[in-house]
Order: sequence, then structure tokens, then C-alpha cells
Amino acid sequence: MRKHTAIFLVSIMAASLTACITYKAPRYQSSAETLLHLQQLEAAPVALKGISRPAGIKDHEQCQTQGQVKASGGYANYVDAALRSELANANLLADSAPVEITGYLQTVKFNSWKNSWYLTLELMSSNGHKFTTQTTYRGEDRGYEEETSCLLVAQSMPSAVKQLLQDALTSKDFAALLQTAP
Repeated sequence: MRKHTAIFLVSIMAASLTACITYKAPRYQSSAETLLHLQQLEAAPVALKGISRPAGIKDHEQCQTQGQVKASGGYANYVDAALRSELANANLLADSAPVEITGYLQTVKFNSWKNSWYLTLELMSSNGHKFTTQTTYRGEDRGYEEETSCLLVAQSMPSAVKQLLQDALTSKDFAALLQTAP
């Protein structure tokens, strides 16, 4: 009986140790293509008041049985920092600007086997305009083992966020967010 109990405890400990792996998304790097587009808008700077998330979106998600995929500060903070970076690089960010933009990260889902992300972001302006962008990003590499697939999906998060922001910021709907209210 003791032998079975010991084997059971060892297997529980081994399983819990493997589930403690954290796969961190790399730092976001701005897009040159998005920068060029934003500079062509010739718009006045805006104040970014932050990207929030609904209660159902966690700051990390479980990746199979291997562990968690995390982004620095959580998913909403990661998107917020990325958006700030894009706007700042284009000289479109100023804390005291009359037009304020807020955002809501509505959906964050990934499939580690397919190395894909599904993201939904709603952006709202103090001028009354708002719009929603949905992006499905599929990374090029695929992992056929749990650990590899979790690592690959974490590494592809910056590219998924870059695609989300590129879709949002190059949309004609985004230009309407930048306009001052009449």
C-alpha cells in the first residue's frame, strides 16, 4: 500500500512541476509599415488612456498541460504598451491632447498546435467614434510536441499583436478616432 501511495505522490509532484512552465512573449517591436501609414495621416497627437480587458480575459492562459503563456504585465497591458509605442514613434502621442483614446481587448485566444492567435480590440475616441478590429494570426512554424508548440505560440504573440495593431491603425476608421470633436 505504501509503495502505491509513494508512486502516486511522485506522479502528482512530477505532473505539477511540468505544469509550472511559463512561456513569456518577447518584447514588442514597432512596425515600419504602420509608422509610415501613421505619419501620412498628418493628424494631431492624441492621449492614450489605456487598454483594458473584460473580467473573462486573464493576464495569462494555460497552454495545454505544459504551463502558461504570459505577456509582460498581462495581455491588455502588452497591447497597451504596443499601441503606445506605435503612436509615439509616429509623434501621435501626447498625454495632454484634447482627443483621448481608450481601448478594450475583447478577445485573446490562441491555439498552440496551430501556432495561431485570435485577437479582438475595440478602440474608442472621446470624439464619439469607435470601431472594432479582429485579427487571426497564424505563425509559420508548428510544434508537434506540447512544449515546442507552447514555446512557438508565446514567441508569435508580438507578431499577432503587430498584425492586430496594423489592421487597426491602417484602417480608415482609425483616422476618424483622431479627429477633434466639432
